[in-house]
Amino acid sequence: MATGAALTANEYISHHLVNLTAKIGEGPFWTLHLDTLIVSGLVGCVVFGLMYYVGRHATAGVPGKLQAFIEIVVGMVELPSMRLSIIRSRFSPGLRRLRRRRGRHAGKQPRRGRAGRR
Repeated sequence: MATGAALTANEYISHHLVNLTAKIGEGPFWTLHLDTLIVSGLVGCVVFGLMYYVGRHATAGVPGKLQAFIEIVVGMVELPSMRLSIIRSRFSPGLRRLRRRRGRHAGKQPRRGRAGRR
């Protein structure tokens, strides 16, 4: 690029917007975008490390700010995935009660425990 000619905006962007790639075969399908893979791996490690840290220091009482944030994020992901799934989850019975309150089981009476039977 030492020619001294003025670059147009399109030439400048196409010159600087280059991914770190590795070709492993013929054609564009067999190309690995290494910069994307590296950044995705680093972000994944940071997120899972943060969740591991919060899980190790979780309290059953009043949660801290970080624990509350992780619980909100997990709830935001888990509730829509449970609505899409046909498999019932045994791990989070609290979400079933939440669905019942939101009207998914409209018209059905909730079950009573043994103490409520006559």
